[in-house]
Amino acid sequence: MEHNNHDRSAAERAFRESLERLREALETPKKPSSEKPPVSNEAALWEDAIEDIEQFLNARPPNDADAD
Repeated sequence: MEHNNHDRSAAERAFRESLERLREALETPKKPSSEKPPVSNEAALWEDAIEDIEQFLNARPPNDADAD
């Protein structure tokens, strides 16, 4: 049980950090420029966020899915 709590805490921490990075990226003022930023950087942020969400959901015990 303690191992599951540790996994859950680690997954939650990674998830929150990913959301914070995403929030910061979205709130960062864009510099006026004729060049567009590479799409791959934004796509990488979304991929990281999705991966963190999947890890968080997979780390939850099956009986937690119904508890809220």
